[in-house]
Amino acid sequence: MLLSIKKQKNPELFKPKEPGQAKADTFSLNFDAEHFIVAIVPDEKKIVDGFKNNVANFNNIFFSDKKYAISGNLFGDKQQIVVIKTFPNAKDAMSYFENLIADTDVFKGDVKRELVEIYPILPENVPYLYQKKSAASYKLFFEDNYKKLKSQ
Repeated sequence: MLLSIKKQKNPELFKPKEPGQAKADTFSLNFDAEHFIVAIVPDEKKIVDGFKNNVANFNNIFFSDKKYAISGNLFGDKQQIVVIKTFPNAKDAMSYFENLIADTDVFKGDVKRELVEIYPILPENVPYLYQKKSAASYKLFFEDNYKKLKSQ
């Protein structure tokens, strides 16, 4: 009886949620949409600057016909997020990703491969990743969903 009274006095509290409202806390997937590449890098100037410069050189050598923008922002207290954009779809982003992580010139000097986490990502997933300030949850999502796009 008390529940019935509460429902009558506060009907808005007992309304069913609209479909699609709960999307705010999950990563979305769309292989046909444009993608970015994100790299989570330690927040040390020589590593961040070295990584950005190495990626710019990589782009000039292997992707000179493309104009990829590279930007960085703080990502938590001890890391930065470097965003490379824009790729027309997930397949192109994965191809770039695979070539980038395999290139030894990108990871030289202070820029060690084990210090950098790199992932293709949908632009709409970046704010959620940034909000979490942790790549661990996206890493699981990436491994579950993007591994089928890896080239053989």
